[in-house]
Amino acid sequence: MNTAEMIQTVLGLIAVGGIGGVWFRLGSLTAKTDGLERRVTRLEEHQRRSVIA
Repeated sequence: MNTAEMIQTVLGLIAVGGIGGVWFRLGSLTAKTDGLERRVTRLEEHQRRSVIA
């Protein structure tokens, strides 16, 4: 393996790691958004019940 191939391999690994990190962050953000939506829905239901009662 020559120097150019080694550099290419290292850069490829860094790129794959970066893409994986981005997907991980997007997944975390999506999970947080879903959790927030659930909380808002529960709050809205609670408010509706309070108004009706």
